[in-house]
Amino acid sequence: MTACAGNTGGQIIPIQGLGDSTPPPAGGGTSFRLSLSTDGAESYRVRGQTLNAENFDIQFVPGDIDANSPFVNLTDYVRPDGSGFNNRFLLANKPVQGITREYVRNFVFVVRPRPSDPSTTYYCTYGVPTLLTDPLPTSTITYSSFTVVGNAFTIVQGQPTSFDLGESVVTLSANPATFQVSTQITFVGRQVLGAGVLSDTRTQLGTASGTATLEANTQNFGGLLEGNFVRVGESAFGGWFFGPQGREAGYGFGIQGQTTTGAPLVFTGAVTARR
Repeated sequence: MTACAGNTGGQIIPIQGLGDSTPPPAGGGTSFRLSLSTDGAESYRVRGQTLNAENFDIQFVPGDIDANSPFVNLTDYVRPDGSGFNNRFLLANKPVQGITREYVRNFVFVVRPRPSDPSTTYYCTYGVPTLLTDPLPTSTITYSSFTVVGNAFTIVQGQPTSFDLGESVVTLSANPATFQVSTQITFVGRQVLGAGVLSDTRTQLGTASGTATLEANTQNFGGLLEGNFVRVGESAFGGWFFGPQGREAGYGFGIQGQTTTGAPLVFTGAVTARR
């Protein structure tokens, strides 16, 4: 199962991948779904549809791995589209000190279906979902280990500026008895200076929090996010529980906001968690 958020041209894509892993019909539609499949041999197929109703279906194979990628913590698959653009699939499958993940992973997918389209970046979690026959504990679940992949965009001193959100601080808990899932993200950004190059300065970018409703029949969840920003569009999170009795969890988040001075403030990313 996947849970993704993304943006295209600075516009947030609604949370997707919650419950339907099939791609949209060839004629297009309004469900911006994304699915990931693998043959177990380091090959991955990503299918779905952009916000502009353009379908994509791309197969990444071991020969596409960029051994010289600047993204040293990710396995970076690169597939040129023949028009000067590189579609990318970046998989967070490398060991990270102090982090254990058995059932869920992050990935980032960058695609441009047509040369005339803006590129779209998806931040996703995927993995082995918790089975309905192996339900969550009845008591409140609190997660304590987190990973974040994501990006924030705003205007700083008149200049468009992007920040990596990998050091953001997250809390996540679930109460199966009340079907409530609560999270808070304290956004800590490092300015992106180039591909794989980040500033040493940590910038506090604000906080968002929300409570989602747990769908008992599927064990996925989704809800709105609020924070110290002006919400001007999509602002939500949604995801799944993974592994036995929800040992791990993951969700995508997207916030279409602006600062109190009117500057755009867009957050997009994905979180994994373990208890």
